[in-house]
Amino acid sequence: MRPSASKIADDAYLKLITQPVIGRSELELLGFIHDTMRAGGMDRLGGGIVGSGPNGASPHYKTAGRRIAAGDAIVIDYGGGHRG
Repeated sequence: MRPSASKIADDAYLKLITQPVIGRSELELLGFIHDTMRAGGMDRLGGGIVGSGPNGASPHYKTAGRRIAAGDAIVIDYGGGHRG
């Protein structure tokens, strides 16, 4: 049985939280999420947001190159489509 879009997205999150993030950029984390979802079978990616530190307070933040520091809160929003 092929996984659902929600299962692929959940699996991407579970893989993400096992990764070291300090010193990595927001764009790197978003790339990791996208790569993981594509590898899991996601047909379409729905953009996404990774906002760290002060960037996490902006609901429509455009993910950029800010490097994540120890103690930063990280806000993540992503999605995609799978089999329609």
